[in-house]
Amino acid sequence: MEYPFSISGLVPYLIIFGSLVDSTCLVWEKSCGEYGNCWFYDTDKFSILLHVLSAVFSSFSALSLVATYFLSDRIGELYEDDKYNNEATNKKELELLRENHN
Repeated sequence: MEYPFSISGLVPYLIIFGSLVDSTCLVWEKSCGEYGNCWFYDTDKFSILLHVLSAVFSSFSALSLVATYFLSDRIGELYEDDKYNNEATNKKELELLRENHN
């Protein structure tokens, strides 16, 4: 269950947004048979794609936050188990210290 959430941190957003910007280019600089910078963008297409992609990423982030909120109650049980184990260990250690001290 943790893998889908952890892999989302590795998504290269800059590459995705860069390819989005490149896909809206209408006129590329061409020098020595290679493409360089973009000189003219389709601003309408760019605006729509930018807002849609931002909404998708924001929605994914919000869903991850909600899932984390609902799954976080399991963490409390983990700490409670440690608390009881530590108390039992501390009691045993105190008994051993009392026996050795007497």
